Amino acid sequence: MISCAARSGSTYLVHLIRSHPDLFFHGEILAGEKVNGLLGEYEKKLQENPALRDVLFQEREKNPALFLYKYGFDTQGYKGVGFKYKTDESLLDEYRQRTEAVVRDKDIKIIFLLRRNLLAQYVSHQVVLQQTGQTFAVHEEDVPQIDKLTIDPQKCIVYIKNVINRQKQVEKMFLMHRTFHIRYEDIVEGAPEKKTVLADLQKFLGVQNVDLSSPTKKIIREPLAKLVINYDEVCQELKRHKMGRFTPGFK
Repeated sequence: MISCAARSGSTYLVHLIRSHPDLFFHGEILAGEKVNGLLGEYEKKLQENPALRDVLFQEREKNPALFLYKYGFDTQGYKGVGFKYKTDESLLDEYRQRTEAVVRDKDIKIIFLLRRNLLAQYVSHQVVLQQTGQTFAVHEEDVPQIDKLTIDPQKCIVYIKNVINRQKQVEKMFLMHRTFHIRYEDIVEGAPEKKTVLADLQKFLGVQNVDLSSPTKKIIREPLAKLVINYDEVCQELKRHKMGRFTPGFK
């Protein structure tokens, strides 16, 4: 299971894992009030019979652990299978039974996906909320135009603190699980650590090391210093709150 905050690069990582010939990966099958994100044979069955979605929802509500093993962990012929679960959702009280199903099962491996640059994560979140409504693109023509924006420094600080606190909580929940930490900045194209980090990830997952790839395209391509109108003000405020380490490269 990938445990991550929103806008941490999880879609990119999911596609990297899916590119391995021995691995199969669903989406956010535990999130939402409808069962979404199931792929493979279940996606086909849902397309053929939409009413099946209500049946799956009832099964998940009644027994989340059984739902996970019956559908989520059905390998469908692959050596490994997984899904992703956002940290904010895993801590919601209404999702408690779903989260506990994962916490109780110490056989589930947990991949913690994080970002070093939490300012960039916040900006990405704001771009989706305020401008595009789009979380990823797989074709160049689908990459949206991003306008410059102004960031509220105090809201950014609250956001970063919440991301950090939620991460601490989920790490505590999964202390007894086998875990692997990965940073988005280490796996993007051009990162010198990419091959080593992805090789370590595949070793953790128990599969042969192969070159992994993702069709997803970066949506935000302009440097934050140019995209965020009050970039210097925001960075100075983060430094004032001793949070400058979350804006790598700022001096």
